[in-house]
Amino acid sequence: MEFGRSNKNSYVQLELHDYKNSSTKQDLHAAESSAIGHSTMQQEGDHGQAAASIQNMVEGAVKLVSMLNFMKVELGDHKTLRSKEQWRAAFAEFLGTLLFVYLGCGSVVASGMLGPDMTSMRLVAIALGHGLAIAFLAGATGAISGGHLNPAVTVAFVVAGKETLLRAGLYVSAQLFGAVIGAAMLKWSTPANWVGSLGSHDLSHGVFPSQGFMMEFMLTFVLIFVIFGVAVDRRGPGVIAPLPIGFAVLVDHLVGVPYTGASMNPARSFGPSLVSGVWSGSHWVYWFGPCLGASCASALYRYIFLEAVQALPTESARPQP
Repeated sequence: MEFGRSNKNSYVQLELHDYKNSSTKQDLHAAESSAIGHSTMQQEGDHGQAAASIQNMVEGAVKLVSMLNFMKVELGDHKTLRSKEQWRAAFAEFLGTLLFVYLGCGSVVASGMLGPDMTSMRLVAIALGHGLAIAFLAGATGAISGGHLNPAVTVAFVVAGKETLLRAGLYVSAQLFGAVIGAAMLKWSTPANWVGSLGSHDLSHGVFPSQGFMMEFMLTFVLIFVIFGVAVDRRGPGVIAPLPIGFAVLVDHLVGVPYTGASMNPARSFGPSLVSGVWSGSHWVYWFGPCLGASCASALYRYIFLEAVQALPTESARPQP
């Protein structure tokens, strides 16, 4: 009886052991299936996100092309980059920006050598230095390249359909390179204890980045509006255009220097910062503010003031009954 009971218990335990093993295998198989399914779903989800990302990129590209087509922005023919005239114009932009940064930043450094505090007299000296420099340099390079000397001005001409993207890229590259060389030459010309930040731009104490952005936006808007009114519009003064442009830069400096330094020119901000190694924590303000302000001013002037006006028929041109 005990032997039979023992065998019976062993048989029951063996069945229970087999059942547990079978149940464990089933659980493992179910877990593996679940893991594989989860992995497959995750892969499908990743593929779906990638596809959605690609679709968004394509839609963004289509919108950008549509916007550029609406603004009549042209890429330009790559063959024009082989033209000597194009490179001569780019060199004029390089040299003009080099001289402007050297003189403009030089007015900041030189006035600081006479007195480090930002007094009214120093403010006027800095404004005159920048305004007069841009006036005669724009006049000197205007017949060669158009006298942009400023990436924001080049962007404005692209938005207005007056410049191709390829030529604009060549201009902006030349302007930035010229700004760096101009700042480097000023550094080599200045005693080490007076070099400082070489007139690099930064927000004044208490000025928030949003306020600095708005100031740079408005200052550049004024500058581009004047440029289009006196130099682009055929009804403008034409020959004396550099003078009003120089006065616009001068007045903008009188207003903007206490706030942001009155850049209006990404190259003017980039060159001294790169050479001196002094970068503003809000350096983006000096790129987005001027470029957006220039774009808005050029678009407004083009679509409101430069659109062709249909002439009313005269008495002689009216059909006779």
